Amino acid sequence: MSTTSTAHVLQCRHTDDLTPLLTELEDRADCVLTRLYLLWQLDEEFAEIEKSLEQQDYINLIRSITGKMEADLEVIQQKNELLNNGQLSDWIDNGTDEAEKSRKQEHVMRLMKKMDGLQKQMAEAKRGYLG
Repeated sequence: MSTTSTAHVLQCRHTDDLTPLLTELEDRADCVLTRLYLLWQLDEEFAEIEKSLEQQDYINLIRSITGKMEADLEVIQQKNELLNNGQLSDWIDNGTDEAEKSRKQEHVMRLMKKMDGLQKQMAEAKRGYLG
């Protein structure tokens, strides 16, 4: 088998099964959004704490949540780099019927909307913390 044929077969296999990748991206985005919310809540609570020992507990918790959020963002970036618009279009177009194509299109649109919301929330968080 030639290199071109092998690459084509791998491309087709990858294109045939984007659902797990898209679902993971959605799940990771949900995790990041949840962690952002938790960080905002902890930030508000931290401002009211007077005891240094309790403050340290909050600092440790914030660091832990931030680390997990950064890991999720890194995975999102890596997984997103695996996709391109051509692959998504091919994946949708290769649906067995119009109903499947529609489901795939809805999945992609839902993910795009979620990623757009995530991007906006991250920008808001950055402005809030960095001024």
